[in-house]
Amino acid sequence: MPDIVARAEIVGGAIVLQTPLASLLLCRRIPGGRWDVGRRAWVYPATQRHARIIGAVIPKLQSSAAFNALGEAPPAAPEVITPPAETKVTDSILPPGLSTRPWRHQVTAYNFCRDHIAEGKGGLLLAMGMGTGKSLAACMLALGLDAKRVLIACPLRVVPVWLTQFERHVTAPVVVVGLDESAGSVTEKRAAAQEKMRLAEARGVPFVCVINYDSAWLEPFSDWAEKQNWDLVIADEAHRIKAPGGKASLFFKRLRRRAKVRIALTGR
Repeated sequence: MPDIVARAEIVGGAIVLQTPLASLLLCRRIPGGRWDVGRRAWVYPATQRHARIIGAVIPKLQSSAAFNALGEAPPAAPEVITPPAETKVTDSILPPGLSTRPWRHQVTAYNFCRDHIAEGKGGLLLAMGMGTGKSLAACMLALGLDAKRVLIACPLRVVPVWLTQFERHVTAPVVVVGLDESAGSVTEKRAAAQEKMRLAEARGVPFVCVINYDSAWLEPFSDWAEKQNWDLVIADEAHRIKAPGGKASLFFKRLRRRAKVRIALTGR
């Protein structure tokens, strides 16, 4: 399949911009745009300012005569063109219940997930370097999706980290249970998860269950988890389940039938 060439044209009183995948972040940074699923293109207001920004930041752009005329027309009044890279992160695009102001790249990761989920893609990978805030992006997604049931699997040492992340970043009422070695056996972990889920349902708030990989696929927890309907399942440090025939990998393969959205997080 040939590579998509960046092209801008005026259609129906709007700028329609089609670009290759490499220009995705550039398109997101141009203010006022939206992703049109049907056209598989970005759509912007047909203003001289937008035409000039697009022409300046999109490499190897092919454009229609109408687009060129829009960008070359003399402005009605002096204007200042703000570079897309300076676009500020405003509270209006953030999900409610978030107490931490995220960095731009975390908002980009959040919007990336939301856009693809809107297209019907229920399984996604966020490959973000260590220390770049994957957990905050995941908390944003849980809030943005209004997820009522969330299951997070991670290495044993990371279970308490997730509890800290929710306490630090989320002000919305939520019941979070961390099932590490202090929770006891796998049977006791299942009992604790059931109890906290009932508590969340009684309060009418979201339920978040954090458990280590080596317990998640074991019975009786696995049997219980596979009978629940999860709005969001997160596999943190997802390289831990990269072996196709591994017991943990097979558990998550079965779990996809019970999960609306599945997110894999990795820094490797």
